[in-house]
Amino acid sequence: MLGKSDFNKAKAWESANLIFFFAFNLIHTLSIYIFYLKMNKKILIWFDQRKRYPYDNYITAKSVIGRGNPHLNVLKSHF
Repeated sequence: MLGKSDFNKAKAWESANLIFFFAFNLIHTLSIYIFYLKMNKKILIWFDQRKRYPYDNYITAKSVIGRGNPHLNVLKSHF
């Protein structure tokens, strides 16, 4: 049979677990939210660049081909 002290220990552990997991979830939620805000900024900047250079329909060949050269449109369509 469980005594009163065992019940108090269980209650203490339960409250400690609740506090720990609440803090853990709060920290992780905030860090994910901050990361999302940073990524959202980068994505918005990226979309802005895409609008500015309409011939850039590629991502990997940017350094090879360059930006906005109309003579390379045929090449760009392959990437």
